[in-house]
Amino acid sequence: LAAINISVELHGLLAKGKNRHRKLTCDPPLTVRALLDLLEVEPQAVGMVVVNRKLRGLDHALQDGDHVLIAPFLQGG
Repeated sequence: LAAINISVELHGLLAKGKNRHRKLTCDPPLTVRALLDLLEVEPQAVGMVVVNRKLRGLDHALQDGDHVLIAPFLQGG
């Protein structure tokens, strides 16, 4: 299988100390959960994953050319 290229946007506290926008080349199959592991982001900290403008779960299989937005749970006081 050919490598897949994805672009990733990290938002809020998930981006702290990390490059907010990244382009990655990975070997398939790659799920959102595996992507989080590569990015060193704890799944428990993730409130929302949007792939190509659609809400997706952690077990969603990513495809070549996907744009992935990862946001934390909203925090307020």
